[in-house]
Amino acid sequence: MNAQLKMLRLMFSISGRVLPDYVGRRAVTLFYSPRRFTPARWEKAVMDTGVRSAVRWRDTSLDVTRWGSSNRRVLLVHGWEGRASQMGKFVEPLRSLGYEVIAFDGPAHGASSLKRTTLPDFADAVRAVAEEHGPMHAVISHSFGAAAAAIAIQRGVPLERLVLISPPFCFRNVVSRFASFLHIPNRAHESMYPVMETLHRCTEHDLSFDSIGPAIGMPTLVIHDEDDRYVPQSEGHRVYQEVRYAHFRGTSGLGHNRILADPAVVTIAVDFVSDAARPETVSALHERETS
Repeated sequence: MNAQLKMLRLMFSISGRVLPDYVGRRAVTLFYSPRRFTPARWEKAVMDTGVRSAVRWRDTSLDVTRWGSSNRRVLLVHGWEGRASQMGKFVEPLRSLGYEVIAFDGPAHGASSLKRTTLPDFADAVRAVAEEHGPMHAVISHSFGAAAAAIAIQRGVPLERLVLISPPFCFRNVVSRFASFLHIPNRAHESMYPVMETLHRCTEHDLSFDSIGPAIGMPTLVIHDEDDRYVPQSEGHRVYQEVRYAHFRGTSGLGHNRILADPAVVTIAVDFVSDAARPETVSALHERETS
């Protein structure tokens, strides 16, 4: 554990008991200030094969990369503190089936503008890219981006297929894990939610799958690893239960991020999008989840 994290935990732990509202506001600012990480070499190689552009969004812009040209389009949506390039393993398999592939860096992520963003903002950015480059046949999304994609669909983005990889079930669970990790006392933790609801202009419940799920009307595939340390697989099961036309595929040994580069996961997601799931692919995943 680095010294900066130790100091932050100590500050939150002590100050949160004395000044819970102040610490709650500070914690919200930190929560919505994503860190940016350097892409791996293979990510850069994939991105270099696409065509970059920008989508105007509110008073800023979103960095977008496109591969191919087709009236069948798939949008890739990365997760929190992620980037478009993390979804790069899906590009070539989709292109080989004739899809145009679009990926973007969410607000305050990757090469896009801003330093802070919120979950509703991220969802609105999904909508903006889908409208600019759509209509979309499908979305393949990861983690926080899966929640953002689901909210965008609930708010009117039309699709035929949806893939949710490692999705969090509810907003409170995400914030609770954040507060626990930083040793934020309970009163300060609870004071975060009114601040966030003001930022969001909606309730906490509106950002959870017990509210979002019933509004998702297209076939949906939920993929979640049993060794995910950031979003437990049990949350993926709950998402699956709330979406009417959902299928669930469990994996093991892939965690939260490596799942995006796993060949079997990529194949089952792409086959689901193209409605061409092969029995041997499903069997391979079943073996992984039961081994």
